[in-house]
Amino acid sequence: MSGGSIILEPRQMFQTLQDMERATQDVLKLIQEITHVLETVSVLTFAIGFGELIKAAEAAINQVGNAVVAANNAFNSACREVVNQLVEKFAPEGAKSDYSSPPFLEISIRINVADRAQILPSIMRSHFDEHQQKNQQMLNKTNDMRDIYRNTSSFWIGSAAEKTRSSFESRIVPQFEDLLDVLKKIVEMGFSWVDEAVRFEASLGV
Repeated sequence: MSGGSIILEPRQMFQTLQDMERATQDVLKLIQEITHVLETVSVLTFAIGFGELIKAAEAAINQVGNAVVAANNAFNSACREVVNQLVEKFAPEGAKSDYSSPPFLEISIRINVADRAQILPSIMRSHFDEHQQKNQQMLNKTNDMRDIYRNTSSFWIGSAAEKTRSSFESRIVPQFEDLLDVLKKIVEMGFSWVDEAVRFEASLGV
């Protein structure tokens, strides 16, 4: 393989390609689910500063969506020469020659102008609970993808391998962290806003 890379275990390589493809699709599916929650919350929300957070999440989501596709395709591309040489031998086991993903379709989330107060505590808390669960799932899935890349060191050796792993850690992982950070801020602000509204309502004796 070019770049001095050596595939020591073809079976592990094929399994890793499958794992990367699956992890990529899992992250992209979660992105759609998180986007749906954010859209639902955004329509119900008129809090000052919340729209900016939603838009920050939108930008981070689009960056991560593009990043996971790029990460999957970078690994696929780096291994393509060996894959194409061995796919015929491993085809009966379900191997294929291309594990790449199509381009990510970027999302856009509509926000409300913070020109009036609105709060539906029980509904909002339910959405933020769901949001928090999705955030944890996203953390788990992005960690899975990191583990897949790290574990390639056990069978993929050489300059191209090191470059691919290093690029993932330096370029992709920070984007994961940025997304998770803004999603965490949205949940924290959301719960704080709901709790404050409930206390205010109680003080009015409503």
